[in-house]
Amino acid sequence: MLLGSIVLLMAPASIPITVSAGYILIAAGAVTLIATLCAHPYPGFGPSLLAALIGLATAMGLLQNLSDGSIAPRLLFTAYFAFSGAVTILIAVAHRRGGSSQWEWLVISGVTNLILALLVASGLPGPFTWMLGVLLGVALIFNGSARLAVALASNAITHRQVSASPGDADLWPAPPRGAVL
Repeated sequence: MLLGSIVLLMAPASIPITVSAGYILIAAGAVTLIATLCAHPYPGFGPSLLAALIGLATAMGLLQNLSDGSIAPRLLFTAYFAFSGAVTILIAVAHRRGGSSQWEWLVISGVTNLILALLVASGLPGPFTWMLGVLLGVALIFNGSARLAVALASNAITHRQVSASPGDADLWPAPPRGAVL
C-alpha cells in the first residue's frame, strides 16, 4: 500500500513513468517475494511466487530505456495488470480452499487489476502516460490492502488458538489446512 501511495505521488512528476514505475515494481516484487517465502506453509504459495516474478519481470521491461511515447510501456502495463489480476484471483481461490477468511478482498483486487488492464488496452489514458502511474498506484494499493486483510485475519485466528486454554478448543475455529503454528 505504501508503494502504491508513493507511485501516486510520483505519477505527475517530471520523472518518466517507465523509470519510476520500474523501480516501484522492483520494490513491490521484492516485498512480495520475501513475504511469500516467509509464509511458505500457507495457501497460495505458487501463485504468490508467480505474482512476485511478474512484478519483477515487468520492472525489468520498463527499465530498458523505453520512451514514454512508445507503445511498449502501454503493452507492459496491460500485461502486468492482466497477469497480476489473474494470479491474484488464483491466490484467492487457494485461500478459500484453505479455509482462510477475507479471501474475497483478493478477488476484488484481482478484478480491479483486470479492469485496469482493459482500460489500458482500450487506449486510456491516451497521451497522458503519467496516468499509467496513477493506475499502477491504484493497483498496488488494492493488492496491498487485500493481502493485509488476509494476513490480519490469519494472524487473528492463529493468535486466538495459541492463547486459548486446552479446555477452550471448541470455541476457536481450526487453522487453515497446512498451516503450521
